[in-house]
Amino acid sequence: MELKRGAQHLQRRKDNGTNWDELPLFEKYQFFTPGIFMGAIVAIILLAILGVGLRALSSLEVPYGAFEKDMGPAAQKKQQ
Repeated sequence: MELKRGAQHLQRRKDNGTNWDELPLFEKYQFFTPGIFMGAIVAIILLAILGVGLRALSSLEVPYGAFEKDMGPAAQKKQQ
């Protein structure tokens, strides 16, 4: 059987004694591909950045006096 692009070495040999139907699932297929691995690493890094950002935002403190109207002598002159 002739395959295109010189992929003869990728043919499965039937005479090697391996019964592919009886192998466990994780021995038959590769589930943790390089794309999944890189995606998981990037997701971990982005989640760490998000966690640091949320922690920084939640630690901000604003004094209650910042929202009150200033009624000192300088503010009374501005109103007149």
